[in-house]
Amino acid sequence: MKRIGLLILFFLFPFISNSQNKLGLGVYLGVPTGITGKYLLSKTNSADLLFAWRFNDAFFAQGHYNFNISEIDRYKDGVFNFYAGPGLFFKAFLR
Repeated sequence: MKRIGLLILFFLFPFISNSQNKLGLGVYLGVPTGITGKYLLSKTNSADLLFAWRFNDAFFAQGHYNFNISEIDRYKDGVFNFYAGPGLFFKAFLR
């Protein structure tokens, strides 16, 4: 199962990393495993969501509203931002 996930990520990475859209989608690998997304609301604000699960045990959901505080470093075709903001976390056991 891990090999299939890594293979999918390997082939999708060039398309995800070159995206210039306001919406970004990704895969959250490890424990828990899930799907993540981020939406740029403006140049200084964004929101992100994570829906994840731990197989046969629990479901997780979390969301954040982010304030992009400053540009730390510019690199090829992009900027590394420091951000902070409030968030919510939810966990449900599947027993």
